[in-house]
Formats: sequence, C-alpha cells, structure tokens
Amino acid sequence: MRITDFVSAKGGVHRLAADGAVSAVRELGFALAQSSQIDPERLIGLLLHREQVGSTAVGHEVAIPHARTPEAAATVGVIGLSPRGIDFRAPDGLPVHVFVAFVSPIHGGRPLQATAAVARELADPELRRKLLQASDAAEVYRLLGA
Repeated sequence: MRITDFVSAKGGVHRLAADGAVSAVRELGFALAQSSQIDPERLIGLLLHREQVGSTAVGHEVAIPHARTPEAAATVGVIGLSPRGIDFRAPDGLPVHVFVAFVSPIHGGRPLQATAAVARELADPELRRKLLQASDAAEVYRLLGA
C-alpha cells in the first residue's frame, strides 16, 4: 500500500492554517469528512478522542491522526502541510509539518498498512522538505507517486 492508494489526488492535500494541535485536527477532520462522506463533527470527535488517548505524532515532523468508524466504507485519507510546524506532542519534541489523517472502517480497510505506508514513505527527510515546498496539491501528489 502507498499513501496515494488512500489519499485522493483531488481534494486530498491541504495547507493548514492551524497554529495548534486541536485546530489542526479540526482542519484535517473537515477535509477528511468531505472525502469520506462522514459527518464532520462526528469525525472530528473521533480524531480528537484518539489524540487524547495518545499523540499520533510519530517523530521526524510527521503525525498520523486516524480513526475507525462503521460509517467509513474504506480507508480514506488527506494530507495536511504546515510549513511553520505545530506542537503535536511528538516523541522527539519536534513540531509536526506533515500530517496524514485517515479514517477506516471498523472491520477491514487496512489501517495498519496505511500507517506503515506513511511511516515508510515519509521517513525520507528530503521528500518531507519537497512536500512542504511544493507549489500546489498536484505537485505533492506527483512527489508521493514518484
């Protein structure tokens, strides 16, 4: 599985205006709700609840906010980019610049494979830098497909 398997080229990449963790999750949740056809407030609630359990920041300036719900038909994701970075309680203490948020069904949907794809593909610091410098969503998607 690749990130591009669950993040759409159309409407799947967003520049975040948020300056804090909660506002970042809200922005990602609204974007994800449009892609997944799930009620935005329900989805935001699920994502925020997951963050209360423990931060989804994995280090190296990356976070993977995610949720599972019976309303999801498949794993669907969005990418959020924050050039200035957001404090997301990352294990390495670094601000998060690249978010990949997704929602999966309770049964199936391959959420572990989606998480592994994000960790594997975004382990490259040069790719993360290029994503943040990309001029538009099409370039971000092209970089991820390379």
